[in-house]
Amino acid sequence: MTKGFLHFTFIFLFTVFNYNTVAQGDVLTILHFNDSHSTLSSLGPRTIDLEGTQGGMARVASIIGLTQMTEPNVLLLHAGDVSIGDLFFTKYFAAAEFQLMNSLGFEAMAVGNHEFDLTPDALLGALQASFDPGEGFPLVSSNLIFDGTTPQLESYIEPYTIIQKGPVKVGIFSLLTPETNIFSQPLPIIVSEDIVEKAAEMVTTLSGFNCDVIILLSHLGVGYDQLVASYVPGIDVIVSGHDHYKFETPLTITDPVGGTTLLVQAKSNYMYAGKMKLEINGDDVQLLEYQLIHLDENIPEEPTIKAVVDNLILGIEATYGPVYSQQMGYANAFFEEEATDLISLGAHDTPIGNLVTDAFKSAFATDIAIQAGGSTALPLWKGPLVAADVFRVNGYGFNIINGLGFQMVTFDIEGQYLLYGLEFGLSEIEKNDEFLLQVSGMQYFYNGTMPATERLTGVLINGLPIDPTAIYSVSTNEFILQMLDFLSIPFSNVQLYQGVTEFQVLTDYIISQGGFIHPKKLGRILNVGDTQSRGMLFANGWVNSEEGFYLPDPSVTGKLFFNINLRNRFNAGEPTGRVKINLRRENFRFRSNECEWLLIENSVATVLGKGQVNGAGNYGFLIEAYSEIEGIECPQGGLRIVIWDIDDGERIVYDNLLPQNINRGRIFIRNFFGDEGEFLAAVEDETINHPYEYALEQNYPNPFNPLTTIKYSVPESGAVELKVYDIIGNEVATLVNETKAPGSYEVPFNASQLASGVYIYSIRAGNFAQIKKMVLMK
Repeated sequence: MTKGFLHFTFIFLFTVFNYNTVAQGDVLTILHFNDSHSTLSSLGPRTIDLEGTQGGMARVASIIGLTQMTEPNVLLLHAGDVSIGDLFFTKYFAAAEFQLMNSLGFEAMAVGNHEFDLTPDALLGALQASFDPGEGFPLVSSNLIFDGTTPQLESYIEPYTIIQKGPVKVGIFSLLTPETNIFSQPLPIIVSEDIVEKAAEMVTTLSGFNCDVIILLSHLGVGYDQLVASYVPGIDVIVSGHDHYKFETPLTITDPVGGTTLLVQAKSNYMYAGKMKLEINGDDVQLLEYQLIHLDENIPEEPTIKAVVDNLILGIEATYGPVYSQQMGYANAFFEEEATDLISLGAHDTPIGNLVTDAFKSAFATDIAIQAGGSTALPLWKGPLVAADVFRVNGYGFNIINGLGFQMVTFDIEGQYLLYGLEFGLSEIEKNDEFLLQVSGMQYFYNGTMPATERLTGVLINGLPIDPTAIYSVSTNEFILQMLDFLSIPFSNVQLYQGVTEFQVLTDYIISQGGFIHPKKLGRILNVGDTQSRGMLFANGWVNSEEGFYLPDPSVTGKLFFNINLRNRFNAGEPTGRVKINLRRENFRFRSNECEWLLIENSVATVLGKGQVNGAGNYGFLIEAYSEIEGIECPQGGLRIVIWDIDDGERIVYDNLLPQNINRGRIFIRNFFGDEGEFLAAVEDETINHPYEYALEQNYPNPFNPLTTIKYSVPESGAVELKVYDIIGNEVATLVNETKAPGSYEVPFNASQLASGVYIYSIRAGNFAQIKKMVLMK
């Protein structure tokens, strides 16, 4: 037994001991999972031996076993979607997961929308290969309408189930999202839209059986879950699926008679388990404790189940090659998949969205590439990558040629219809990013405050405004093309690349990058609000530049100096001012020559624009400045800085990856609600003495006789030496020789005792040294 296992067991036993000292009534423990998508092996981050460090059925087995050993009356539930998303499904369909779930003692599972992606026949086949009706756990769905032509499948699916756990009788019913009728293939089965009425009917039925606890095992999504709970009394718990949300604590919803419904959801892909303890006293059901348990490296893998999964991997690799056992790439950092907070101002393109669409565009040389947020599934974690990780990025598809996801298509579309498609993609951003289009070769802007169908405000195609009458070539997957057809959006010149899948295209693209990939966030999708804002961003100082931030040489570390002085007077898209970034150790000096957007909301400012490095080139930049960072002590502010080479495939040259607490300096972010002039003066007074880099300015006046002034700046405390020499190197004056605090200084120089001629003045401060010439003319 490992030390990790002992430590984990101790935690469980300690928790149970404490629980037993307070519980008075009957206790029910619910252990729940959702949206596993056949992810039976562990996920990244991977070790150097390519072992996954989170998730996997072997860790699920461990958490089930430990919970059953230490908790009373354990009820094991799954809220649906075992189908589609992993090579285990591609090879074995859902049968492998059904069999493992049954062996581990799962007691009920909701029918998810993806269970019908390959039609009811495929679901039936997987169930028949796993267990006979009545011999395994029931699938539950209360709003399926059967037409009598699928009796074998009906024998596996119940409208409700009742389970006795010790003294506690538990009634379980389930509801499936009606969107399944549109986005999956349930026919001849129909998913009823009468979810509130069906929920009320099920509560009445289960109450009639004197159930102590009523659970809605839901695959509606949280929005519909909350709606149902707010209209239907008597639901004690909703174990939710479909959204892949990670709730650290249960949501509470008040029903029409003042009762409380608890709602939980545990992320996806077996990365988390939710554990809920309830105390039941007659009709009273109370929450004792809830834990969202991360199935990470601290959870040991149960060896018997791990051996089964490893054997299944051998079967996968016999068909598809070394997709688990051989490294094919390396991710320099975490690649976020989901676009969140889409109503907030700022950039909403994702590293996964940019990676996928860049791969599409590169493979087919189209004008643009698109991918819906709902078509990507999982992120990529920092570290070694195997092909199975890349497959899961776009794992939802399937094709009959090789099963390896959706096939690729190219087509032509007129600009005006592309605008319509983008507008549709923005229609549900209050809920999620399912329809939001991630893009390559394109940038688009929207106003999140406007109603659906009125949000899109601008589109650039390869840097130029979209022409509604022009024809643009597009690359994407076949599902997106089907959605355009469903929306009656015209397109032409369709080319389906049979057997060429998103997985293949993305794999080839990663290999073409030398196997080394870095996450990109470039402001391709920008919520600009109503643009009629007035505000400012002042920032100067320095921040530690760590290993991996400077991409041309990831080993470089040091101080990154910044100076940002921007303001909007009338329009967020017309800021004035400058941005300077300096990594002196590498002589990397970025200067903006065009600031396109300054977006300010609360304590966050987003800046997007173009500039040059060392006076040359064409570079883009994205800065996210924070006067506060949630969850991080940030007294001086924080910065995210991304700089990329526009003319070299948007190659990232600098990226500090996350909002980083600055080491010295200050960040001021303001919207104007009062007197702009008073605020501006106050900010400039405070920031003027906080230079972001060393500097020696040209004396003024020059030429001079006999008085002139020399200005210099130091960004940190230290010894400063400022001297004057004649043209042959003889020292003629020492103007400064002392320790100086950070600030900007000016020193008068009186040359009344010197002859006319050229003189040299020099400064030394820390590792900084610079000289300039001046001319004395009498």
